[in-house]
Amino acid sequence: RFAACHRYRFLRGDGRVRVDLTAAGYRRDIFGGRPNYRESVDDLVVTQSVDGVWSGYIVACGRPRYFALAAADAASANVVTNGVLELAFRGTAASTVLGFSDESVGEAVMRAQAAADKGFDAMRVAAVAAWTDAFGGIRAEFAEAADRKRFYSALYHSFQKPVEYRP
Repeated sequence: RFAACHRYRFLRGDGRVRVDLTAAGYRRDIFGGRPNYRESVDDLVVTQSVDGVWSGYIVACGRPRYFALAAADAASANVVTNGVLELAFRGTAASTVLGFSDESVGEAVMRAQAAADKGFDAMRVAAVAAWTDAFGGIRAEFAEAADRKRFYSALYHSFQKPVEYRP
């Protein structure tokens, strides 16, 4: 829930991947509107450790969000624009693990490490099982395809980034 694994293939050899840290796990569509966190980034700190882990925090809309991005195969990383980290890879394949936390960089690193230890394939199997469990009991019919698409998109996003409403 607080980590993601990604695999990439570069058909022409060396490749680049851009990670938009401004979303910080918060970006979501709400009634057709999307907050633009990139325009409201107050601070972004990125540091690299010797083992291919970039970590730090981003403050957007006044909220800090800590992250750890593990990309052991990356040759380099640079912040290319406000809140976007670009990783350069050598070869035709690469993988990354990204962990987030509201508490600390240490917790983000632990979440990323737990995801890396579990492995991409096991994470995918667990994700499919969780989605099947979440959506398995929901059936809906719609006259218009656009309404069906909106409903399932909203449902998907509500499970992807759950939010507890506190008035």
